[in-house]
Formats: sequence, structure tokens, C-alpha cells
Amino acid sequence: MRKSLIMDIFISVCITFTLLTILNSVLTEMIGYESIPISNNYLMLLWCSIGTITLFSHKLLSRWSPLTVIITQYLIANGLVFLTIYISGLTGDNHPDAYRDGFRSFTIPYIIGAIIYYGYLYYEAKKQNNLLQAAKKVGNNQGL
Repeated sequence: MRKSLIMDIFISVCITFTLLTILNSVLTEMIGYESIPISNNYLMLLWCSIGTITLFSHKLLSRWSPLTVIITQYLIANGLVFLTIYISGLTGDNHPDAYRDGFRSFTIPYIIGAIIYYGYLYYEAKKQNNLLQAAKKVGNNQGL
């Protein structure tokens, strides 16, 4: 794996985790819940990493249609989230709604992140296509 890709993933995980932690703290304060256990922050970091690495894996699935890639990525990521819930249940009791709450807690930020990520990829591809078209036009005008 390239160093720049690893750095991009690391930076994306850090930004996502920071934003979600701040949002979670603000919402917790607004609702009036008591402080959040530190173990929830570890889980949030793990889930941010799962979501980010999954989104960055789109190049590995480039032979498939974009919709198939997006759905496959989501199913893999959600499966990994459920696996973390299952593993945490082996060391202690999970709440009866753990899977439902985990599904919601992961899916909503993941969808927002996927929209931002794929929107950015679309924008970059469109920009590169426009540059290519401009270069072709210049080449045709010069008789190349």
C-alpha cells in the first residue's frame, strides 16, 4: 500500500472520529445524558476506522458497477460492525437492542460519509475529464 494512501486513510479516520466525538458530546449534553463511558469512544474509533477503510477500498472493486461497489462496501462494513458487537458480547452482556442501536449508530454517519466521499470522487473525475477534453481540443487545434 502506498504511504500517501495510508496517510489519507489515517487523516480521514482522525477527522471523522473528531467530528463524531464532538457531535456526540454536544448531543449528549443537549439531551441531558450523563457522561459517555470511555469504552464507547474506543468503539466509535473502531467503527470510524472500519467505515473509512471500507470506503477507501473502492479501487479494489473497480471491476464492478459503482452501485454494486457501494452496496458491497456497506454490507462488509456493517458485517464488521455486527462482528464487533458480537465479540463484545462474549466478554459481557450486550444490551438487548445492541444490534439495532449499532446499526443506527453506524449506518447514519456511514451514509453521510459515503455521500461526501463518492461526491468528491465524482467531482475529481469530472475535473480530470474536463482537463482531458481541454487537452484534446488544444491538440486538435495544433494539428496533433
